Amino acid sequence: MKLNWKNFKILFFVFISILNCSFGQSFYFETTEGKKINVEPTSVKLGIDYDHFLYREKGMTKNQEMAIKNIKTAFVDEFVLNTFAIGKKRVTCFVIAESKSKKLVGNYKVVAIQKGEANPMFGQTDLNKKTTTINPNNLVDGNYFDKNATNRGRNLKVITTYYFYVLDNENNVIDEMKFDDQFYKNSTEDRNNAEAILRKHFQDCPDLIGRLNENDVKMMNMDNASKMAKKAAERIDNANAKVFRLFDYPKYTNCDEVQATTVIKPVKENTENLVELLKPVSGTYQIGAVTAQLGPSKKDLALTGVFSISDGFLFIETKDNKVKYPITSYNEGVIYCADRDMVHTMAIVSESGKKKGFSYTTKITVTFDKKMGGATSDYWCVKN
Repeated sequence: MKLNWKNFKILFFVFISILNCSFGQSFYFETTEGKKINVEPTSVKLGIDYDHFLYREKGMTKNQEMAIKNIKTAFVDEFVLNTFAIGKKRVTCFVIAESKSKKLVGNYKVVAIQKGEANPMFGQTDLNKKTTTINPNNLVDGNYFDKNATNRGRNLKVITTYYFYVLDNENNVIDEMKFDDQFYKNSTEDRNNAEAILRKHFQDCPDLIGRLNENDVKMMNMDNASKMAKKAAERIDNANAKVFRLFDYPKYTNCDEVQATTVIKPVKENTENLVELLKPVSGTYQIGAVTAQLGPSKKDLALTGVFSISDGFLFIETKDNKVKYPITSYNEGVIYCADRDMVHTMAIVSESGKKKGFSYTTKITVTFDKKMGGATSDYWCVKN
C-alpha cells in the first residue's frame, strides 16, 4: 500500500486520537493559588530571562504573562515545571529529565553587571561590578541597556546563572550543580563539574546525553585568523560551553521512553536479512488496552485492534481500517518504521499483567517521530 496522506490520517487516528481525547486539556499552568489555566499550545513562549512565560488562554484572544514564581505545576509545549523542596524553600523548577529513579530539575537567575574595560574571554576580571534588576525589554543582541535614573543608557553585560539539582524518586536532593555562561576559569571548572554530574546520574538517559554530545562543537578553522581571534576561539573551545547550551532550552525529557529521534537512523537492511532478523517478533498481536502518554501525563484506555509484523512490514488494523508500513530496520530490540520523511519506533517486550480488565502477555511501546509530537504509548497485547 502506498504511503499517502490517507494512510497517514489512519495511523494518526489509531495513536494520536487516543491522546487527543485523553489530553485535550493537557497544556496548562496551575498557579500557587490553586488556579488551573488551560493554554493554547502554539501560543507559549519562554521569556529570555527564564522568569516568565507568554501565553494565550484557551478560548481567549489576548496574550498574557505568567511569572515562573507563581507556577505550582505546568505542562506547556515541551516544558514541564513543578515545585520542590530545595534547602528550606519550595522552589518552582523546570524538569529537564526524569527516569524511574531520578529527576534533573532547576532554574535560572539572569542579572546584568556594568561592563569594565577588562575582558573575561582572556582570563581578566570585570571592573566595578554592579548588579541591576533585569528587564528583558532592555536586552539588545545579548547586551543590556539600563534605562533607570542611575544608569541611564549604560551598557551592561548579562550573566545567566544555572541552578540545577538531581533528585531521587522521593524528591530528595542527591547532587547539585551551579554554573554560569561566562568564560572565566572558575566558570569552566563549574561546567566541567556539571557535566560529570550529568554523566554520572543520567548515562542511561540517551536523549539527554545525546543532546549534550550534540552541543560539543568546535569553532571554525582559524588558521588564517589573527592571533587574538585564535586565542578567543581556543578559550571558547576549552570552556565546555556545551553544558549551558544544553540547558538554554529546558525542554522535558522522559528517560524511560524509546527516543526515535535521538538515535541515528539505522541503515536499511535488505529484505531477506530483515525478514530473518524480525522472525523472533513476527506474528500477530491482539491489542486490549493502551496507556497513552504525553509528557508526564498518562491514561489507561480500553482499545481493540491488531499489530501484525510480516514480510518486513508492520500492519495496523482497527475495526474500520488497515494500514501497512515498511520496516526499515530492527536494531537492539527496536523496530524502525518508515513514514515518508519520518521514523516511528516500536519496542516489544514480554510482560504480563492486567489493564482495563484485559490480561496481557506483551507490552509494545510505540514512539512517534518528533515531527508528530514525539508522543509515546504502551499497548498491552496478547501474541496470537
